[in-house]
Amino acid sequence: MTALAAEHLEDAWYADHFEHLDAELQALDLILLRAVARMRRDGPAGSGAQDVYIGHEEVDRLLDPAGRSSGSVPDAELDIAIADARTAIDAMARHARHHGVILPLAELAGRLGLSPFEYQTLIVCLAPELDRRYDRLYCYLQDDVTRKRPSVDLALRMLLEDPRDRWSGLAAFTDHAPLRRFRILHDVPDPHSPSGSTALATFLRVDQRIIGHILGATTLDGSLAGCAGLLGARPGPALSDPGGRLGAGLARVIEAHIATDHTGLLVHLRGVRGTRPGTVAHAAAATLGTALVEFDVAQAPVADADFDEAVTAAVRDGWLLGVPVLLVDADRIVDASTPLAHAIQRFPAVVIMTGERIWRRWASPIPVHEIIVPETPLAARTVAWERAVAERNLVAADGALAAAASRFRLAPGQIAEAAAEAARRTVEDGHDGALDVERLFAACRAQSSRSLEELAQRLRPVHRWGDLVVGDRGRVQLEEICRQVSLRDRVLDEWGLGRRVAASRGVAALFTGPPGTGKTMAAGVIANELGLDLYRIDLSQVVSKYIGETEKNLARIFAEAQSANAVLFFDEADALFGKRTEIGDAHDRYANIETSYLLQEMERHDGVAILATNFQQNMDEAFLRRLGFVVDFPFPDAAIRREIWARHLDGGPPLEDDIELDELAERLPVSGGNIRNIVLAGAYLAAAEDTAIGMAHLVRAAEREFEKVGKLWTGWEITS
Repeated sequence: MTALAAEHLEDAWYADHFEHLDAELQALDLILLRAVARMRRDGPAGSGAQDVYIGHEEVDRLLDPAGRSSGSVPDAELDIAIADARTAIDAMARHARHHGVILPLAELAGRLGLSPFEYQTLIVCLAPELDRRYDRLYCYLQDDVTRKRPSVDLALRMLLEDPRDRWSGLAAFTDHAPLRRFRILHDVPDPHSPSGSTALATFLRVDQRIIGHILGATTLDGSLAGCAGLLGARPGPALSDPGGRLGAGLARVIEAHIATDHTGLLVHLRGVRGTRPGTVAHAAAATLGTALVEFDVAQAPVADADFDEAVTAAVRDGWLLGVPVLLVDADRIVDASTPLAHAIQRFPAVVIMTGERIWRRWASPIPVHEIIVPETPLAARTVAWERAVAERNLVAADGALAAAASRFRLAPGQIAEAAAEAARRTVEDGHDGALDVERLFAACRAQSSRSLEELAQRLRPVHRWGDLVVGDRGRVQLEEICRQVSLRDRVLDEWGLGRRVAASRGVAALFTGPPGTGKTMAAGVIANELGLDLYRIDLSQVVSKYIGETEKNLARIFAEAQSANAVLFFDEADALFGKRTEIGDAHDRYANIETSYLLQEMERHDGVAILATNFQQNMDEAFLRRLGFVVDFPFPDAAIRREIWARHLDGGPPLEDDIELDELAERLPVSGGNIRNIVLAGAYLAAAEDTAIGMAHLVRAAEREFEKVGKLWTGWEITS
């Protein structure tokens, strides 16, 4: 009944947490002996009030295998034995920690800052979860065989003798006290209590996850099955952080916070799709020598209440285990911050969120550290391509990987997916691992974001340089646009001009000219030349009469375009990018705000944006100053019209000998778009007659085209 002698305590420690728990239960038995002795003095159990009760002899056997009477030990001797046991346990626990032995119960109490009474209460409630004999002992002390769990009243009577101390001890069971705040203990109301559900009559139960933690279990809360796991950290550096700078910096932030602050820490790692910002968190954890609780938000429950509970459980598990919590793809939480904020305030863990969306700071005292994971630099993209292609036993054509790395700003994760897609395409086409530029670029385009299609129409351009008829100056400018996109990595990164001269990496051009002069075709030729997708912005879905909605729609377009590796084509852009007006009313003021916002977005955009307008004079001069190219598409003269006619007719459909291209060009002053329509309509007329296309078919088609566009047709004489 006595603890280890004081002179031996310096040489003793617990070999594991089970020895520590056994010692705590032995100390609890001493407390129970004292409580039983006091109860027998005040009034014996089994007084006949019930037909079934627990006798003194059974209790004596439960507390002492020899069956000695609990009342035979004086209170003073028990008090000394209890104090000595507490001294010995605390000393051996300290020595165990010094020797690297983990004692979850002691560590949990220290982190919670439990008072001696709160700590003993936890042990009182934990005991029946470890040994069923405590069920009978608690029934005896509460004089009721149905009351197997300890109540608040029992804990107070067992551990505190003075009534005033017991009244003060009630504060330990409030919602803000550690045992309830950290969900260590749960209430179990007593339905048979004659006094109803009073605080004293409430039974206490230790949380099942806490029991598992105290017993040394490293499994996560059951509510996290399928969406979270305890993972060993994957060491860096990651491809998205080739120098390891971000991972090392995050490790320093976490280490400094843990050393100086006992509140929770929230880190937001933001990066576009495929940058895999979570790899930065893994690199930081590996540096710190710790695991992570990784929670996949996409796999979490859909219902809000279940989702909030899962997030809270993940944060609590990270806090219990002393490891960071990684919330992967957590954009869902950005706008619904309250559950996470409350969870971190309750369980002060280190929580790392990853996602693509811009951070919206919460009105919360939780420290927030935001880290932007940059786009993968060209050198790292090239390495990622070489690694991904080699892993799949592919052989790329000369220069193909360098072209893909330069042309498509894909993140490492997207590169791996693109390589897998390219491998599948080569197998389908029977190329046995040979990878050409066309298949490689197609696989890259497949990784582009398709969310852009909600506000833009994806075009499938088919035209090449040979299909486009423009003046020499226009052709030179269009070729310069393509070269600037292809060479911007060298100029801006390798030569360093991106840090000193360029406001952004983007290329913006204005195509101006009458309808049908080839502006859309030229945009398609550029997209084809660059191997990029082409999206035409649907202005009807962008411009809104509601204040602020137009800006939101445009912000979405530019944000999606950043990760889409696409060419944006704003047709009839003067309706959206027009001149700012004098302020006459509130509508003018907000229209000017929209225009100013668009100016900023154009400057920040890192992709290719082409604006098309029929009337350059309607464009705001501030826009024109920010454009790298202004390409004029004039109404075609006779020579240009003849070349357009020839491109549409030569080497294609069957033709009669009577077609005179010079006469068509001279006598039909129409744009290239009209010529295309005339040729197509004439071909259908000829096909209906099962003959080749003749001059008569084209003239009839031209007459219908003139009527359609509102021009007066008088044979070969045309009046506007």
